[in-house]
Amino acid sequence: MNRPTWSAFFVPEHRFSRLAWAVTAAVALAAGLAACGTKSGLSVGEAADGGIDRDLDTGVVDSSVDTRPVDCLSDVDCDDGVFCNGTEHCVRNVCGPGLPVECVPPPDGCSVGRCVEGLRSCEFRPVDADEDGHLPDSCGGDDCNDTNPTIFGGAPELCDYEDNNCDGDVDEGLAYVGLGEPLPISTGFFGAVHPDVVFNDTGYHAVFDDDLGGGQVHHVSVSADGRRPSPATPVTFSSVLASSPDLTWTGTEMALWHHYHLDEAFQGTVSLSALDADGRVIRRSVAATPDVPDADMPAAAFNGTEWGVVYVANLASGLREVRYLQARQDGSVTVAPQVLASSVAIPHVKPAVTWAGSRFIVAWGEGRTVMIQGRDRTGRGVRWTRRQPAVADPQVTLAFADTSGDVAVAWTSVTRLDGVHYARYGEDGTARGTAIQITRDFAEHTGLSMSWSGRELAVVYQATRTPVVGTFLVRFVPDLRWLSPPGAVDSLVGPNSGPAIAPSGREYGVAYPADTPRTEAVRFRLAGCE
Repeated sequence: MNRPTWSAFFVPEHRFSRLAWAVTAAVALAAGLAACGTKSGLSVGEAADGGIDRDLDTGVVDSSVDTRPVDCLSDVDCDDGVFCNGTEHCVRNVCGPGLPVECVPPPDGCSVGRCVEGLRSCEFRPVDADEDGHLPDSCGGDDCNDTNPTIFGGAPELCDYEDNNCDGDVDEGLAYVGLGEPLPISTGFFGAVHPDVVFNDTGYHAVFDDDLGGGQVHHVSVSADGRRPSPATPVTFSSVLASSPDLTWTGTEMALWHHYHLDEAFQGTVSLSALDADGRVIRRSVAATPDVPDADMPAAAFNGTEWGVVYVANLASGLREVRYLQARQDGSVTVAPQVLASSVAIPHVKPAVTWAGSRFIVAWGEGRTVMIQGRDRTGRGVRWTRRQPAVADPQVTLAFADTSGDVAVAWTSVTRLDGVHYARYGEDGTARGTAIQITRDFAEHTGLSMSWSGRELAVVYQATRTPVVGTFLVRFVPDLRWLSPPGAVDSLVGPNSGPAIAPSGREYGVAYPADTPRTEAVRFRLAGCE
């Protein structure tokens, strides 16, 4: 076997000195680097028999045949010349991004910082998120809402349901009045009374009973702009009579509590029907008051799982009582009817109920007194009772006063002037100040309704004696720091029932009885800021 010799790879006649080898290697390396440039195209290789892994590729010695392109040899190779995106670094021959420059303002929250490339530094300026030129009040400025450029101290008050000038009041000095033309939503019937109205995602929904209480409960939907009503359709199907509707939007469906007559003597029960979001009947009447021969004028409030219901019970003896019960969402009774007041004189004075966060609050007229009562958590016991002086058999209405669980009460009364009065109570019955008269228009007031919009209370009422006649709207904040002047919704009124009101968030929808030239009808009209 012939042994290989070095002569195949090395020619003795061409010997290089050590200096020559070093110069040659240096020139080659410099040429290679010059050809590569920076941040790309670099490659790292090893001479054979180097003895160590010089290019740190895979730990393999003498891997010059496995050269690879790399990004960098040092941090300088990675610098992109941009200040605000931070300093780039070379890690294992790969360029990595830097951390963007963070401009941290002082911890008081009254300034914001940003990196300015042209200055190659941070810049800080006062907080003004809506760029209206006013600092937020938390930073010593006069802007009480730094997300809306129309809101700051001294701004003109607009009809936008906002406190534009930051004085704590909403739309002050701007009356809410009837907008557009009234819609005669009960046209075609002999007469219509007892309206109620709610607002949901599809618009306004009004109900009323027709034929002066001699027919059925009808439903009408009205577009959110108050201009396009649907045809009135019956949503009760009694063989004799259905009347006195009370409508509530639960968030998933509309609950219709109403008087449901069973015979030609007009005796019947308080019953519950359910409508979908568009007003179509999804569950027909379920009787909830078999305790008396006749029950009428229901009012109901829903707490998410259960109903609190008050109504007038007409006894066989001829006496009338105000009674209270609780029921599941489907109308099945959970708390048996309880008597709140006996010997009520007039059956058409509707009682009231609202949910106040952890209990139901009920109110009714009793002689010359408005009675307000808190029920315990079971609904069976009385937690507190308060009394307000009033005209005989007053109309009364309840609503939330604010998210704290306080309750607002409004009622018709007589002091030196006929008027609508208002008081506020805590959930535990604590009086929040004294009662105050909120109308001073020298007129007799009949029928009223109140709503809580989430920002203010609104009471709609009817004045039936000259010099002021019509349906009016008054708005105020719960603690009465601000009270709007009455705004006229319509100059027509009707007997035997009052108006109803529902907030949409920017306007109010009002359904009200009106004596027209031909008949008694129910009208609908938007009330908005003028």
